[in-house]
Amino acid sequence: MDDVRQQHLPPDLAGLDHSSDLTGLAFEMVRFIKRNPGCAQVSGTRARYTDGFRQFVLELRRRYLDVTMIEFAATIDLPLDTVEDWLRGGRHDVDTIAHAKVQRVRRGVRLA
Repeated sequence: MDDVRQQHLPPDLAGLDHSSDLTGLAFEMVRFIKRNPGCAQVSGTRARYTDGFRQFVLELRRRYLDVTMIEFAATIDLPLDTVEDWLRGGRHDVDTIAHAKVQRVRRGVRLA
C-alpha cells in the first residue's frame, strides 16, 4: 500500500499498533467510574450518564485523537452514536436532573 493511501486509512487499518493507547484509555475509564459511583447507570435497555461523566469522555476523546471513533467507543463501552452526539454538543442520555443539582450547588442555592 503506498504512503498516500495509508495516510487516509484509520490507524487500525494503516498498520499502526496503538494497543497501548487502548489499554490506557480503558484504564482511565475504569478508574473514573470507580471514583465516581453512579456516573453511568443502565436500567433495562436505557443508560443514563452524569454530566461529569460526559465531560470526562469528551476530555478523553481530545487526548486520544489517534484512536478511531469506533475503537474509542468500543474501548470505553459506550454506544458510538452517544459519543458522536456528545462530540457534536448534544446531551443524549445525560442525567439532566443531576446536572441541575450540581449547577444549583455551584451557585450556592441550597437543595431541599
